[in-house]
Amino acid sequence: MFKKTVSLLLAVLILSVYAVVPVSATEVPKISSGAAVIIDATSGQVLYDFNMNQKKYPASITKVMTVYLGATLDFGKKLTASAAAIDAVPRDTSNIALDYGEELTAKDALHAAQLMSANDACNVIAEAVSGSMEGFTELMNHTAEKFGAKNTHFVNSNGLHSREHYTTAYDMAVITKNALQNEKFRKIFCSVQYTIDHTNKKTEKRNFVAKHRMVYWGQYQHLNVVGGKSGYTQEARHTLVTYGKRNGIELIIVTLDAPDMATLYRDTEKLLEYGYESFEYQTVAAASIEPKVEGRTTYTPKEDVTFLLDKDVPLENVKYEFTPKGVVIKSPDGAELALMPVEVDTREAVIKKVFTVILWIVVILVVLFAALFILLFINENKKRKKRLKKREYIKSSLNDQH
Repeated sequence: MFKKTVSLLLAVLILSVYAVVPVSATEVPKISSGAAVIIDATSGQVLYDFNMNQKKYPASITKVMTVYLGATLDFGKKLTASAAAIDAVPRDTSNIALDYGEELTAKDALHAAQLMSANDACNVIAEAVSGSMEGFTELMNHTAEKFGAKNTHFVNSNGLHSREHYTTAYDMAVITKNALQNEKFRKIFCSVQYTIDHTNKKTEKRNFVAKHRMVYWGQYQHLNVVGGKSGYTQEARHTLVTYGKRNGIELIIVTLDAPDMATLYRDTEKLLEYGYESFEYQTVAAASIEPKVEGRTTYTPKEDVTFLLDKDVPLENVKYEFTPKGVVIKSPDGAELALMPVEVDTREAVIKKVFTVILWIVVILVVLFAALFILLFINENKKRKKRLKKREYIKSSLNDQH
């Protein structure tokens, strides 16, 4: 009986040990949020996709676009809170209690939108940038389209719910990637805390801290997270944009439609660790790929290309596919990893180049022959003048003797 009890306890202990062993970071994580994506913040390469093109409500991560467009303003510019901007925001939603006619700088308003998710500040920014909130949403949609966010439509600057206000995990990642190229946006997006001094309407200071809990304070804080934006509405549920850095790799993670905050941050942490533990940069040299001749067209790789590759996949296992737009580099399972630029030549183009070279050679030869002819002509002319001069001298000498 004693032996059986000991054996049972040992078995339970062994099972308990295995139960707490974390899943290998190289395994694709399973998440509970409705949609998510990981992209390389530099190239836009997709590293993880879970319903990334499924339309969802963004809630306050909408403000990534608002802050990006607002960063075009002079930070010292004074903005005035209009009645329209304030009254458009329900007082039971995120705001900094701006008063009618209250003045604050663009820098103040942008930090209020980013850190405190202030809906009233977003409307003030919108009016300052475009003259009206309606004009600003047009600019938001135009910019999203320009960035390649094809499944996004904004109807306001703050993310308050509307059936016509939607995006996707992939679109928000692409918007964030492009926004991060703006240094002024990057500084605000990665800020942790900020203080607005007194204004013409308020005597007290207002202190802000980041609401993204992996950026600042609490159990979810993560050293590799340097920026981000959180959001929540009843319809959108919890949403999150996260920007991380580790060992030279910059990642953007977007998590949408999470049922609660714990799930939101747990899923994001899984994706963050998966991205950093599972991928490393690899480079394919253009010289290592032979040009491809197809009919009258020749595709020649032009530049080396660097991309993130799963650490479990040897570089020699990646595949190359020539297309008119470039050499598509694919993983063994067919997923696109990168696009290498190519120089495209047709036979007609080659013939044209050869003809152009021959024409230039002919032109150069003609110029050289012309120059030589002119030199010979000038030289012969000089000799003729000397002979004439000599004859005149001899003739003059003979006349003198007579």
